[in-house]
Amino acid sequence: MKFNKIILVLLIGLTIISCKKEEQETPIDQLETGVTDEIAPNGFQQKVLIEEFTSETCGACPSGAQYLQSLIHNFQGKVVAATFHFGDDFQIQQSLTFGNEFDVAFTPSALIQRKLWNGAYATSRSLWSNLAGQVLQQTATGGLKIQTSVDNGSLDIAVDMALTTNDTNMYLTVYLVSEDVPESHPGAQNGAPSGYIHHHVVRKVILLDNQETFSNGFVSRNVITDVDISDYDQNNLKVVAFLHHNEAGNYEVINAQEVKVGQNSDWD
Repeated sequence: MKFNKIILVLLIGLTIISCKKEEQETPIDQLETGVTDEIAPNGFQQKVLIEEFTSETCGACPSGAQYLQSLIHNFQGKVVAATFHFGDDFQIQQSLTFGNEFDVAFTPSALIQRKLWNGAYATSRSLWSNLAGQVLQQTATGGLKIQTSVDNGSLDIAVDMALTTNDTNMYLTVYLVSEDVPESHPGAQNGAPSGYIHHHVVRKVILLDNQETFSNGFVSRNVITDVDISDYDQNNLKVVAFLHHNEAGNYEVINAQEVKVGQNSDWD
């Protein structure tokens, strides 16, 4: 009798282990881009994407960065931030491309949800809080979740997207962003003491304006593999992804999501 009980306990244990294995997520490099069989959520939390433009040569930019940090604190969990640099060691090609595309004429300035506000995309910091608040009062018509994994300095990303509307003319853009970045050299940041720390620094535009296909009620997935992150501190990296329009005069962001590299961010 005791022997039979031991066998039964072992069988139950093996069943539990087997179930746990089945619950594990499929590795990202084995996922496929396209419409999945996952049912889309009924609703999403609206978030606001703030794309800031700054420079180490700009004496007013530290106050702009401080103001952005205050918005992140005040709108807890609802602000997704990404900062592009001009004319310093952190500038990337897309800094100039986006600067021209959105008529960025001064720093610090920011795109708020890539909307046109009173005839301009790039807005001064005095407007950021009010405009972000207006975005967050809207009902979200789409959402994203992100899965990431890292292996030997190579990053894999899966971005799942869904809409609550039938508007299928949507695009996905994905950034690699660094937090807590020291200034390029001591005293480099104009308008701040030596030892200045940058936040939300866009390192790479991983995916740009990729048109996505949606099926009513289901989830669309975009898989990106083998992104080289070996030049950066992995502990300070995050992935920013956003769903947006991309037509002349309408670049509006539907929603945004972010996650630390090596972690996952679910629908919210």
